[in-house]
Amino acid sequence: MSRPVHTLLLVEDVRCDREQYRSYLMADAICTYRVLEAESAAAGLALCGTQAIDAILLGSDLPDANGLEFLEALSAKGKLRPPVVMIAEGDGTVPSGALSKAIQAIKLGAEDYLIKQQLTPESLQTAVRSAIENTRLRLQLRESDDRFRVSIENMLDCFGIFSAIRDESGQIIDFRFDYLNAAALKSNEMTEADMSKTLCEVFPAHHETGLFADYCRVVETGEPLIKENLIYADTFGTQHLTRAYDMCANKLGDGMVISWRDVTARKQAELALQAANRQMTTIWESMTDAYTTLDREWHIVYANSASTQVISHLSRLEPEEYLGKSHWEVFPWTVGTIIEREYRRAMAEQVAVHFEVLYEPSGDWFEIHAYPSEAGLGIYFRDISDAKRLEAERKRTEATLQQQFNEIESIYTTAPIGLCFVDTDLRFVRINERLAEINGLPVSEHLGRTLREIVPEMADQLEPLYRQVIETGEPILNLEVEGTNRAQPGVLRHWLVSYYPQPDLHQRIVGVNVMVQEITERKQAQMRSEFLATVSQALTNTTSIAGMVQAIGEHLNRYLNTSRFSLVEINEAANEAYVNHSWQLPGVPSLVGVYQIRDFITDELRQAIRNGEMIVFRDVTTDPRIVDSVKYTSLGIGAELNAPLIRDGQWEFSIAVFHATPYNWQRDELDLMRELKERVWSQIERIRAETAQRESEQRLQAIIDNSNAAIFMKDVQGHYLLMNRECERLFNITNDWICGKTDYDLFPQEIAEALRENDRQVLASGKAVTLEEIVPLDDGIHTYVAVKFPLLNQAGEPYAICGISTDISDRIRIEAEREHYVEQSYRLLEEAEAANRSKDEFVAVVAHELRSPLNAIQGWAKLLRTRKFDEATLTKALDAIYRNTQTQVQLIEDLLDISRMVKGTLQINLAPVDLSNVIEVVLDNLRPMAEAKKIQLQTDLTITPQISGDGSVSPS
Repeated sequence: MSRPVHTLLLVEDVRCDREQYRSYLMADAICTYRVLEAESAAAGLALCGTQAIDAILLGSDLPDANGLEFLEALSAKGKLRPPVVMIAEGDGTVPSGALSKAIQAIKLGAEDYLIKQQLTPESLQTAVRSAIENTRLRLQLRESDDRFRVSIENMLDCFGIFSAIRDESGQIIDFRFDYLNAAALKSNEMTEADMSKTLCEVFPAHHETGLFADYCRVVETGEPLIKENLIYADTFGTQHLTRAYDMCANKLGDGMVISWRDVTARKQAELALQAANRQMTTIWESMTDAYTTLDREWHIVYANSASTQVISHLSRLEPEEYLGKSHWEVFPWTVGTIIEREYRRAMAEQVAVHFEVLYEPSGDWFEIHAYPSEAGLGIYFRDISDAKRLEAERKRTEATLQQQFNEIESIYTTAPIGLCFVDTDLRFVRINERLAEINGLPVSEHLGRTLREIVPEMADQLEPLYRQVIETGEPILNLEVEGTNRAQPGVLRHWLVSYYPQPDLHQRIVGVNVMVQEITERKQAQMRSEFLATVSQALTNTTSIAGMVQAIGEHLNRYLNTSRFSLVEINEAANEAYVNHSWQLPGVPSLVGVYQIRDFITDELRQAIRNGEMIVFRDVTTDPRIVDSVKYTSLGIGAELNAPLIRDGQWEFSIAVFHATPYNWQRDELDLMRELKERVWSQIERIRAETAQRESEQRLQAIIDNSNAAIFMKDVQGHYLLMNRECERLFNITNDWICGKTDYDLFPQEIAEALRENDRQVLASGKAVTLEEIVPLDDGIHTYVAVKFPLLNQAGEPYAICGISTDISDRIRIEAEREHYVEQSYRLLEEAEAANRSKDEFVAVVAHELRSPLNAIQGWAKLLRTRKFDEATLTKALDAIYRNTQTQVQLIEDLLDISRMVKGTLQINLAPVDLSNVIEVVLDNLRPMAEAKKIQLQTDLTITPQISGDGSVSPS
């Protein structure tokens, strides 16, 4: 659904604010806005005067005026103005000054007042949409109210609105005038001052007449009050009057609305009319002529005594049965007759009518005079049957004689066939225009001349027929005659002729009456139809274009006596005509070849051909549309009839027949070629389509049979329809054997069920589905990926399933092996990473072991350089340095042992080892560092266990 488009004027001097408001509005999903912008109040007011504005978005502070001043100026322009949404500065609160300003803006006509700091896209969009919609609704309401008031005030009928006046108990005691239109005030002879009074105060007779009680019932029950010809007497103004009213009262809230019409004058006129009618009735009843009155709706409202007798005689109805009924209902036979036409003309034109009419069922004639009036139609009529019968008898006698003469004359002048009378000398005595036209001479040139003089070309054929009829007195009926005459020289024509002998009073044959009907077109159409049927039958048996051309050429030769027939393909872009297929009589050169079109025909003729004209050359040596006649004569062509096929304004194809000599092509031959062209083209398209289909099927079959995939087709019940060679090879079966069988005939129950379920899934989805299917073969279980899809008929319903299956067993095996190798590679990688971590840990340990003796050596060396020790301490220090040096040597030997362990050549020399010595060595290594840090080391080696180990290994 399209969104409404509104034009909005944005009046704001701050550019960033304008852009923000515009972006909010453009994001509205309900409305589309065309935004006009103004930076000042003056510019905005100017746009309001020149543009159709649906809404205004107004800033409160403008360089030349504030928002309130803009609203005042806008109001001064007139009543119709667009709604205004005003945006003012604020901090989110509503101080009294801002509230006062908002109230003042609303009073000046603003639809909404928004605070900029509280503004959101949704609030702005909602405010603008609401302003536009509210303005539209107010305008509609005002227009509706104006129309209502204008219509009420201009009513000719009286109209009033009244509200009930109730006492403390809720009882209605009177009615208040709320509204009276101008007609009501005039009818009641009231003034605006009287509107302050109550209904019964102005018209007290409402109580006496019971009308007040009726009004109360309307208000209390809601049931409407309708009265016609209400007689009401009361004081109107200063006069006491009696009036007649038609009125209708309906409940409206706690009151009522009444419309009424003063029909006093009409009532008085009705009474006067009734008196006049009584007088007229007395006159009519004394008349001897029948008299009937119809009202404007054609009801029979009166019939005098004479009329009653006639009507009862004609309709078999009594007065109480037909009075008040429609004239057309009582006399249905008059509908559509002169009676209805004249009665309606009298009423429409308000003219008197006089006519006579026959009532056929009884044979009675009536003379009718009808006189229109405003009330209807007055009809006087009397029976004139006897006079009409005498007149009719006389006219019938005269008419019979005249009719016999007219019939003969009419036949000759109006008959669509040829008529003539020939005497026994075979001379034309009478002939009509049609036969004269057939013979090619005027009527006057036939009379008195013999048959041989008029039609010498056919005299030998016709004269024996006339002689036979004259001599035998027997007619010759519906004889088909063919030949040529001077009307159309050289054209074979066909006629259907009947010969009737004409006897005199003594039954002697005095001549021959002849009826001639031209049937040339019908005969040609019949022959053309027979020819086309024969050709069509021949075409159904041809499967090639060459065979088709051969068949058509032979038939055309027999039918048109043509010497050649060619199928021509046109390439206008290359200016070439290709004759790839042609038939010709023996000894006549073939036309197969490529020809330049411009060498043969003019550009004007080519354009005419594009417009649908046929190529008709009756003599190639004299036709001005031929560029070079020598090119035609050199090919042995004297006349050509060419039927082009036009597609999208382009000449694409033609069939052409030829005579070796000039020939006058006839219209039926042109029609034949037009029809033949369409059939030939349809046959060519059929042959090409069948050839393309065969080639396509052969290509498709070759692809299917040479595909490495197994391809098969089943019907919706699961019966195999075909399979390719790969399927036959895999299952060691033939296509003939599998047709009609199902998967249950090929596979075990479980596998057949799975395959059938896959087929159902494809049929249910209505689209191609890719599946993995397991199939047992002679060499074991194979896995196939199958693409199965439904084949749909023209109604979109599946009629078969096609499947293309590819063996993926090797691929699955390779993928399994690959997954195994990947898993093994991950495991080796994890082992390598673990070994790498062990190496890092080993390096860290070796670094620690190498650093420990070095720290001892470095510590004692530092102490010896900085202090002086006694001999014993000095000796102890040197022993420690030496011992740690040996430890370093031992560590290196340990590393070599690790290498030997890896190589498998390590030797361990087990012997008792004293742990106390090992501990002392360790402590000696740590003591220099401890003393440097003022740490004392104490030992308690009272227990000295021994263990087995290689004492040559460093204890550090």
